Amino acid sequence: MGQPTEAQREFEAALKIYPGQFRGLYGAAQAAELAGDNDGASRYYTKLAAQTSKARGSRNELNHIREFLSAQAKAVDSNGMASVRE
Repeated sequence: MGQPTEAQREFEAALKIYPGQFRGLYGAAQAAELAGDNDGASRYYTKLAAQTSKARGSRNELNHIREFLSAQAKAVDSNGMASVRE
């Protein structure tokens, strides 16, 4: 994906038509992450984490979602700010 900002816009447009679709949310999250939009990526990954909270599989996408959100929470904690888990 060479143009993450454009890809993010396209995924967001698709989500208006198909809200909550895993592939659309994951694509938007990845594009946001690659574009350096960690807030946007966190927003999409958080929605995905909620949708897949009961999934116990080891699908690569699920692992990436968990790792990203965990890293974000640790970054917030290390900056002395309130935890996003609260």
